[in-house]
Amino acid sequence: MQHREKTYLFHSFVAAGALSIGNLLLALLLLPESCERKPTKIALSVLNPLKSLSWALSSKKTFAIMMIFSS
Repeated sequence: MQHREKTYLFHSFVAAGALSIGNLLLALLLLPESCERKPTKIALSVLNPLKSLSWALSSKKTFAIMMIFSS
C-alpha cells in the first residue's frame, strides 16, 4: 500500500470512532431515562444465568435447536 492509501484507511477509522463517541454522547445527554427509579429489592435468583439454560434444556424442541446451532 502506498502512503496515501494508508492515510485514507486510518482516517476512516478515526471518523468511525468519532461518530461512535458522538452517538454515545447524544444518547447519554439528550435521551430521557425510560425507567422510573424505584427502590426495589432484586431477588438474587433472577440473576442466575444457569436458570435460563435449565429452562431451555427442559424442552425437547429448544434442546434440538440448540444442538443444531451449536455444532
